[in-house]
Amino acid sequence: MLDDNPTLQRDVLHLSTVLVDPFDGAIRILGDAQRFGLDLIALHLEPLPDRTSRMRISLRVPAGSDAELLRSRFARHGAVASVERSRKAG
Repeated sequence: MLDDNPTLQRDVLHLSTVLVDPFDGAIRILGDAQRFGLDLIALHLEPLPDRTSRMRISLRVPAGSDAELLRSRFARHGAVASVERSRKAG
C-alpha cells in the first residue's frame, strides 16, 4: 500500500487499454495496480463494436516512476490486447 505521508510526491499515470475479455482484463490490471501500491483515481470501461472493450484508467504513482515499465507490466496479460499511455491532463 502507498504511504499516507502527504509530503510524498505523486504523479498521475493515464492508460487506455483494449481488453479481449473485459472482466478478466480489468481484474488483472486492477490486481497489479493494487499489488504495485498504486492509488486508483478513475476507471471507465466501455464495450467496443468488435466485441472487445476499452478501459481508461488513471492511477496515482510515486513521482519518478517508470511509466513505460508500468505500461509493459499491465500489457503482459492474455486478456489485455494493448495498453497505451494517454497525455490526458490529470
